Amino acid sequence: MTGARRKARALAFQALYEIDSAGHEMEAVVTRLLAKGGLSEENAAFSRELVSGVIHNKEKIDQNIANFDVTALTNATNMFRYITLSTANYDALLIGWEAQAVQDNVIFNGGNSKYTAGGAAAIARQNLIDNHTWTITDGGTA
Repeated sequence: MTGARRKARALAFQALYEIDSAGHEMEAVVTRLLAKGGLSEENAAFSRELVSGVIHNKEKIDQNIANFDVTALTNATNMFRYITLSTANYDALLIGWEAQAVQDNVIFNGGNSKYTAGGAAAIARQNLIDNHTWTITDGGTA
């Protein structure tokens, strides 16, 4: 059962990635992947429920985490890899994190998230790079 649940979760993550990155329709993606997945009816329903739950609660999941304490953060290589935070939340994250006493030489992956050009977020991002030698990978400017 454990292996089957893991496979169901992996299929859900694959579906979410395709839906987010390629913009494909949720139902079509899930149906196609489940047809290939060889899951039991119970695990197929579990996988479908995971995908549906994330899609329907996307706004609740995409929260402002600017106030998270990241002063001990030393490696965020895959933190938001394949994720797209809203521009407002990514801007707030960059501004909030840059205001903290962050560690130097952090590798941070902001996924596909985009920040506002020419504003406080762009300045904060550049300060993390210039003053703290962060390496930041993200979606660039909005």
